[in-house]
Amino acid sequence: IQFSRNFGHHTAITAGLDYASGDYVVMMDGDLQDQPEEIIKLYRKMKEGYDKEGYDVVYGERKNKKFGFFKKACSKLFNVIIKILISEPIVINSTIFRIMNKRVVDSLKELRERDRYIIGLIGWVGFESAAQSVEHGERYKGKSKYNFSKQLALAFNAIFSLLQLAAL
Repeated sequence: IQFSRNFGHHTAITAGLDYASGDYVVMMDGDLQDQPEEIIKLYRKMKEGYDKEGYDVVYGERKNKKFGFFKKACSKLFNVIIKILISEPIVINSTIFRIMNKRVVDSLKELRERDRYIIGLIGWVGFESAAQSVEHGERYKGKSKYNFSKQLALAFNAIFSLLQLAAL
């Protein structure tokens, strides 16, 4: 998928989901902090699922996070604020790394909000989900483009996006 300019992380993920056609879709960042060899754990957890029918979404729960103290603290604060503001039981996990079945992806394709917080949208569509512990790797190359101001902008976008969904 080629864009004419940078439209943002969550818009790019949406384009990937729009293009996806498989029975299962894995979302992960390309910096290799989400390790491809961990995908099999997500898939196995999905198949063992509740009532043996399987989960619809399994998201990675990072152990041994390779982030600094400040980023970890901001992430925790964001999750606390979201839980206070949103009364619905939406699963919010700070990682993109997850596997979803086709039903979830098809539901997400119907949501066309301009300002998107894809993690919140996945929780909001309401399918059965579960966490799977995964190893968090070192960044393969370069530095994160999410500086403090971009993280703050993402947090506000996520909060307003979820408040808008909660009002529906």
